[in-house]
Amino acid sequence: MSIIDETSAPGVINYEMIMEAMIKQGPQDEAGRLAKEEGLSMDEVEKLRLEFLNILRIDHLWPLTSLTSLCLSNNVIEQIENLHTLVNLRELNLSFNRIEVLENLEALTRLEVLLLFENAITCIENIDTLQRLMILSIGNNRIVDRSHVIYLRRFPKLHSLNMAGNPCAESVTFREYVEAFLPGLTYLEYKMISPEDKKSARQHYREALERMEEEEEKVQREREETEARRKELEWHTAMFVEGLGPDQLFHSMFEKDAEGKAMLQLSEEAEQSYDEYRAQVAQVSKQVFQIGVEQHKARQDEIRQFSECVAAAKKWSNEKCFRLVEEFQANKAAIFEEVHKVIQGLKAGHEMDDGFSIEVMQRQSDEFSSLTDTTWYSLVQTERILSEQLEEVMGQFERNLNDLVSTFIEQAQALFVELRGYTRGFNEHLSEIAGRFMAARLADTEATDVPEELLPFMQSRETMTTALENSLETQVLVIDTRDDTLRERTQSWATDYIDTLQRKEVQRNRARMAEINHFIEVQTNEYDELINTMGGMDDLFPEA
Repeated sequence: MSIIDETSAPGVINYEMIMEAMIKQGPQDEAGRLAKEEGLSMDEVEKLRLEFLNILRIDHLWPLTSLTSLCLSNNVIEQIENLHTLVNLRELNLSFNRIEVLENLEALTRLEVLLLFENAITCIENIDTLQRLMILSIGNNRIVDRSHVIYLRRFPKLHSLNMAGNPCAESVTFREYVEAFLPGLTYLEYKMISPEDKKSARQHYREALERMEEEEEKVQREREETEARRKELEWHTAMFVEGLGPDQLFHSMFEKDAEGKAMLQLSEEAEQSYDEYRAQVAQVSKQVFQIGVEQHKARQDEIRQFSECVAAAKKWSNEKCFRLVEEFQANKAAIFEEVHKVIQGLKAGHEMDDGFSIEVMQRQSDEFSSLTDTTWYSLVQTERILSEQLEEVMGQFERNLNDLVSTFIEQAQALFVELRGYTRGFNEHLSEIAGRFMAARLADTEATDVPEELLPFMQSRETMTTALENSLETQVLVIDTRDDTLRERTQSWATDYIDTLQRKEVQRNRARMAEINHFIEVQTNEYDELINTMGGMDDLFPEA
């Protein structure tokens, strides 16, 4: 039984509620006081409990990106929502609420513990992506059909399940059913499952299990084949040669060419010509594909060399900046020590010549000012040298990349020209065969009937000629489209790649300059604070 604050109206999670919970559940005593003074950062919170708060809707949790454990139990929540930004969540407790549908958890792929006890859920669904799920508590809900247990077979790490209190769990055979169909479980309703119980349950449902496992193996094979095809397509697309695998281009050329396919019915000679043409197209496709593989490797090698060169330049710059900062800190410490000596001496009432002290303080101030100016200039010069080096390297990289892209396009286009020649040759041969077929048909009125697919195109020489022209146009269009696609996609990729590099370099340069200026500003403020905390120059030398 929940202890909900029924004196307040059901509400939505808001900023104030989250901050109050963070303060109560965060560090206490001195650690807590310091945390409050420094400001509580929502993106650093790892655990949060919002219980017994009469919460109706989940919202405003998006800043809690580091959250690993969230407890929203004992509220009046009706829908699971607005949790998609909590991608680091490992434990989610939504027990004792009013949830009816299991939904909107797809993004929580790291979730290991899901607690949904005492809700109104009727179906276990929509959690396929939770492949790390280890503990599921969904007892005291409204699940009627025990076949929902089968859905849980897709979670290989699930070892603890509680479904007690659901209508489906009332059957005396339910426990044995779960033990049989979820062999990976260690605990069911918080009781350990013995090896003997598993063996007995499996034997009892042996035939059903065998059928199910056979079907699952089939589905798994299909899934693996689909994934392999997806990866293959992804690889081919990266090389700009997608659709150029064995016979892929050839089939796409005839896919919408009704006239060309019909003409194959003319004679065995037409079929032989088709087979020769198919072999020619396959050979050209293979050549284009191979060039794509080679050029992709050449581009990746160029990118690797460029990245290594950039990394070496940045390493040199970082090491030099580190040495400059180290040298600055050493000189700064010496100056601060001298200033401290003068100030402490004056405050202690030691006899010192005011003129000499003022001279020492002024000299140290001048030295520190000179030190900051020199350091700033050296850091900026180092960044300028790096920026110029990267600009030069990037310019050369752009030229090399464009040369590679141009070479790839030129080689591919030459092969597409060859392919168009084969296409025209095939079409001319078909025209000859069709012409002879038409002449024989006109000369012999008792000739064999024309195949049904071919009949519309052989009514006259004009319809025959038009059909052959349409066939040639259809096939050449497919070749032209594939040629243009290769060229446009390759050029677009190169342009986008270079633009992204240049944009990131501008951002890096601006960030480094801001970092240098901020560093010098902090050092200057630190020196000013040193003087001010000691009373200032006027207080130290009132008569000066």
